[in-house]
Amino acid sequence: MRFFRIHWFVLSIALLFVVACGNTPPRVTGATLGTTVTAGKIADPKTTFAPRDHMIQLVVDVENVVTNTTVGVKWYAVGSSNRLLFEGEAALDAFNTSAEFALNSANDWQAGNYQVVIYLNGNPDRTLNFQVQ
Repeated sequence: MRFFRIHWFVLSIALLFVVACGNTPPRVTGATLGTTVTAGKIADPKTTFAPRDHMIQLVVDVENVVTNTTVGVKWYAVGSSNRLLFEGEAALDAFNTSAEFALNSANDWQAGNYQVVIYLNGNPDRTLNFQVQ
């Protein structure tokens, strides 16, 4: 009888989890830029970088993640014609609800305006603007 109660309890919790998740679509809840990632979070949030910051990090947090949820990014140098610097994509699941991306350069960045466009499941979700000075 005790075995039956434990299984019923586990099944009830699982069913509540499925019902609670419902049909709410995934959504980006946060996107943060910085130079250091610690435990999956940006340790030093900022939108202004030095030319010597050769690695600019981005962490994107998503809630209501289901299998095959994707987060994509396109990094641009902003000017008379936006120049694509890098693009990437990460697949998420219920256990991995954030994605980390990095824009790297072996040389110092040129001073100016930059942006990263964040895509959720192939659709533009938000744009973060940042500067190098």
